[in-house]
Amino acid sequence: MLPDHLDVLAQAIRAITSPRLVILDPLHALLAPAVHFDSARLGQLLAELAAIAQNYAVAILAIGHLSKTRTRRLLYRARGSLQLVAAARAVHLLTADPACPGRRILSPLKSVYGPLPTPLAFHIGPGPHLTWESAPCGVAAGLVDLPDDDQSLLSDACDWLADCLSAGPCPVPDIFRNARATGLSISTLRRAKRVLGIRSLKPNATSAWFWQLRSSSPNQGAQEGGVRA
Repeated sequence: MLPDHLDVLAQAIRAITSPRLVILDPLHALLAPAVHFDSARLGQLLAELAAIAQNYAVAILAIGHLSKTRTRRLLYRARGSLQLVAAARAVHLLTADPACPGRRILSPLKSVYGPLPTPLAFHIGPGPHLTWESAPCGVAAGLVDLPDDDQSLLSDACDWLADCLSAGPCPVPDIFRNARATGLSISTLRRAKRVLGIRSLKPNATSAWFWQLRSSSPNQGAQEGGVRA
C-alpha cells in the first residue's frame, strides 16, 4: 500500500540485479484510501516515486483503467485523480480492435518527449506471443470504439463507488468532487448508490454527510439519514 510501503518497494528493487522496469498494476488499487482524496499527499507520493525511479535508474509503469463515461478527451477518462495523468511523462492507451478480436492497438495520448507518434498494433498468438505489425496501424486514439451505453455507465459507476468506499465511509463532497474528476456524472453516481444500497450517514449535526457501504459497520454515533445526500 502506497505511500506506507515505499520502503518495501525500494527494497524489492534493490534485491534485483540491474532492474529496469517496475510495474504497478493497477495503480489505484495500491494507493492508501486517504491518498485518493488528498491532493497534497498524492503529489508527495508521486514525487517520491519519481525519486525512486531516478535513484535506481528504473522506469515505473503505472497501469490504470478508463471510466466508460464519454468526455471530450480520453486523458480525462482515466480513473483516479487527474494528478496521476499530469505527473506521467507519457500516457498510452491499450485497447482491443473492435474489428479484429485478436488485435490490440497501442495509442499514445501524452508525451513530454516530443510530438505524439502514430499508434501501433499487435496480435496476441499462442504462448502467449505478441506479433507487432511492421507498419503503423494509422488508427487514431479518439476513434477507438469504447463502450458508453447507459448500462456500462452505471456498471462503471458502481465499480468506482464500491472501490471508493471499500476502506470505510467517505464525505459526500469528496466523493462528488473525485467522481467529477474521473468523468462520472452525479446523477449516474446517485443511481449507483441506490443499486449498491449505500447508507447516508451524518456523524453529528455540524458534519458533512458520509456515504458507507451496507456491508460495513456504521460508525459509532453516526446517524443513518433519511435525507438524500
